[in-house]
Order: sequence, then structure tokens, then C-alpha cells
Amino acid sequence: MTPNTRKEARHRRRLRVLFEGRPAFTTNVNLSGFCAELMRAVSPATTVEGTITIEGRDFEYVGDVRWVKPGDLRLRLPSRVGVRFVRVAPEFATVFTESLPKR
Repeated sequence: MTPNTRKEARHRRRLRVLFEGRPAFTTNVNLSGFCAELMRAVSPATTVEGTITIEGRDFEYVGDVRWVKPGDLRLRLPSRVGVRFVRVAPEFATVFTESLPKR
């Protein structure tokens, strides 16, 4: 198993993403990327484009798929993919940070 090399905390958030034109939902998000559940996974190292929706606003992103955990279509178990942002709208960081629960 690959060691956890994240520099930022993950936040459990279920946000809608368009992943190469297919709808999906995140399981966790941070300013560097997200983990999403998909019925059809893509290969690691694939560059993907889409939008991530937060607070009713869509933000375009380009990202690299860093890892994939295959699901099982027969059992209707989704695959999970980890995406690292290569480019995301600058306003995303502000809107995402402001949407987090205050501690």
C-alpha cells in the first residue's frame, strides 16, 4: 500500500462532480483534490476534466487520477478514484474554505 503523502487534511464532503461528462459524488475533498465514487473507473495517471459543485456553484477543474480502487459492477459497488487538481478555478479555494464547519 502506498504511504499517505497528503499535505492537507481531507474533509468528508459529498459534492457533485462531473467526471469526464459522467456524474459522480465525492467522499472527501481538500484544496489539492478529491476522492470520488464512480461506476466505471479510469486508469491511474489519466488526466481528467470536469466540474465540482459547491454551494450551488460549478467550478471547472483539470486533474490527474493518482490512484484507483476498482469496484464490482455485478454487486453495484462503485470504484473509487483519487484525483489531484492540476488546475481548478481560483474561487474554488475561497468558497470551499468558507463552506467548512467552523471549529
